[in-house]
Amino acid sequence: MDGYARFALLAGLAFSGCASAGTVYEGTLGKSAIVAELAQGKDGTDGRYFYRRHRLDIALEAQPADHGVVAMQENADWHSDESERPRWTLRKGSDGAYTGQWRDAKGKTLPIALKPLAVASLPADADPALDALRKAEPYDYLRLSGLTLVDDGSEQHGAYRLRWRREPASGIRLFEVVDGYPADARERVNRVLHARLWAGVQAYYECLSGGGEGEYDQTVTVHRIDAKILSASVFTSYYCGGAHPDFGDSPINLDPRTGRELRLEDVISTGKPAPTDEHGSAWLDYRSQVWAPWLVAQFQRLYPEQMKAGEGEDDCDYADDQVWSFPSWHATDQGLYLGASFYRAARACDEPEWSVLPWSVVRRHRGAVDIAP
Repeated sequence: MDGYARFALLAGLAFSGCASAGTVYEGTLGKSAIVAELAQGKDGTDGRYFYRRHRLDIALEAQPADHGVVAMQENADWHSDESERPRWTLRKGSDGAYTGQWRDAKGKTLPIALKPLAVASLPADADPALDALRKAEPYDYLRLSGLTLVDDGSEQHGAYRLRWRREPASGIRLFEVVDGYPADARERVNRVLHARLWAGVQAYYECLSGGGEGEYDQTVTVHRIDAKILSASVFTSYYCGGAHPDFGDSPINLDPRTGRELRLEDVISTGKPAPTDEHGSAWLDYRSQVWAPWLVAQFQRLYPEQMKAGEGEDDCDYADDQVWSFPSWHATDQGLYLGASFYRAARACDEPEWSVLPWSVVRRHRGAVDIAP
């Protein structure tokens, strides 16, 4: 997986919850409570569902069906043969509700009853992050509703006291700031941190969906917290299916003065304007053709020995622009750390310890947001 692909996947894992693909339903499969999301596609109706007690998605794939009948096949386990997967057969009533049958390969049947979710009837959630999810992504909200956070210790970073919060089922934990910032700044920062914590829990369940065979472990390290920036690494090791597990950092870099999550382009200027759309081709071109060569030139001046490429196949070529196009980054006491991102076979070269732009360099090439001490 190249640097941008891993950057995009980590961003998706950290901020999971895309636009809803269909209508959300509540109901039962047999005696078990379920939540489903169904959408009409070109091949018929498909979607996903989860049992409320497990919270893991099971994909539903459209199948050929008679007129007026919705047929779908479960795809929870990609190892299983298609003929072994349970099938759904549903009919839609005039009230928008579905009734039908679940049937497995051995002939066992269970009744299904689904009714459209009345999103407006969901009560407001006391947690602002979950309440925002309730309004925007009710399917994901219902997955997380009922989960609670527990205190998981505290620590002091200079004038700033942090309290850790953990979701017990997933083990995902993140801190909140309880002292050090003025009340308004603390509220801004904690709102974002709470959203990131719940996004991590959501990513955990999405990763383990599809048979529950995945792995999702996360470690958070606070690197710098002051009046200008709160910076921490969120390092995730994950296997969500496919050929190989992977890992990477999706850091938190917050401006406590505004509560905004900072982009690398906000804090460092190469002297050429950077596109604002991080999904467009212009931004990809900027990162590969402008940013990466600029950073390589800085590091060659600062760390000439470390930037020399060896001759062996296993040597790390830090002079290669490509490995710096999409670095993870965070603020440290010494400066701005930027982590290289190599292809899979050279992953041991990722994130060297030395790749820090000193604050003196950051000040000379400051972006629109000043984070230098």
